[in-house]
Amino acid sequence: MSTIPAGTLRDWDHANLWHPFTPLADWAAVDPLIIERAEGVYLFDVEGYRYLDGVGSLWCNVHGHRHPALDAAIRAQLDKVAHTTLLGVSHPGAIELA
Repeated sequence: MSTIPAGTLRDWDHANLWHPFTPLADWAAVDPLIIERAEGVYLFDVEGYRYLDGVGSLWCNVHGHRHPALDAAIRAQLDKVAHTTLLGVSHPGAIELA
């Protein structure tokens, strides 16, 4: 769990963090849900409560969070390059996956 108290995180979130695509009046009326970690199909908040990730983090986690093989592949790629566009350049990973 976080070393920063949940109440402090909530206060900082309301004071400093913009949540795009979120109805701000609804968001301001309640305490924000602050997710600290994830495993498989579950998210865990800063108070230790577990939630089913029904959103799939906007479709990018169809295999769940912290999948060992995917995490290993990501770590290996980070040792090479974290990101590059396809705006006039390419890279072996994109070519091989295409």
